[in-house]
Amino acid sequence: MNNSSVLVRAAANLALVLCAGACDPVRPGDSGVTPLEDATPRSDSSGGSDSSADAGVTPPDAGAQCSFVGAWQGTIASGAFAGQMLQWTFAQGTWSASIATGSVQGTWSQSGSTLEVNDTGSTPAHLACPAADRGVYAAAFDATCATVRLTATTEPCDGRRAYADGISLTRR
Repeated sequence: MNNSSVLVRAAANLALVLCAGACDPVRPGDSGVTPLEDATPRSDSSGGSDSSADAGVTPPDAGAQCSFVGAWQGTIASGAFAGQMLQWTFAQGTWSASIATGSVQGTWSQSGSTLEVNDTGSTPAHLACPAADRGVYAAAFDATCATVRLTATTEPCDGRRAYADGISLTRR
């Protein structure tokens, strides 16, 4: 086995240890390991290995690996709904949220750490945003995908912005 093979195998094993079950499976064709430009082992002046060398492992981007599918909750931090609990559930392509005595439903999509949402209805009816008002949010997941903080990047609907922008949600 040559030095390059040893380094790639060691890096892959290190990536598995670092994930410790918290990472999603690797996508087909994506080894999760970034090849080194120079795979020659380096030594420090004492003759030992250079422990600061980048082992060729690219750390996982939690936002790109985490999914919104499931039930979430969080306390709304500011605005008209401040202090109220938001229950937000995402299924494949649809979502529903409840705040106090109202509820809103819609559609959603995720691309990496970007969440896009549209409203399709609500109870009472005036809570829903116009269908053309697509909200786009940056999603910052924690390393375990159990908590996410949303930050509006494009949000034409003031009502949805009031409960979604800046909220930290925890998976239930």
